[in-house]
Amino acid sequence: MIRLPIPDDCCGKARELIAGGLEPDTVLEFMRGDVMCLRGTARAFAERTLDVSHQGTPIHRRLRPRERAVLAGLVR
Repeated sequence: MIRLPIPDDCCGKARELIAGGLEPDTVLEFMRGDVMCLRGTARAFAERTLDVSHQGTPIHRRLRPRERAVLAGLVR
């Protein structure tokens, strides 16, 4: 388990950590001060992305197939 301060994009941070060699099944806890805001495996965060709804609120959604291909280095 790794505790991290919550970034603007926890999904992107998880992808960055995995690319740097972190085991995808490692549990990440994103903290704001002493409060845990989000918890899950690096893989679970990496498979999602952060978007903004039409109302301006942040939402997490699954990566689209093309985004997955780009992450895997199959498409540029």
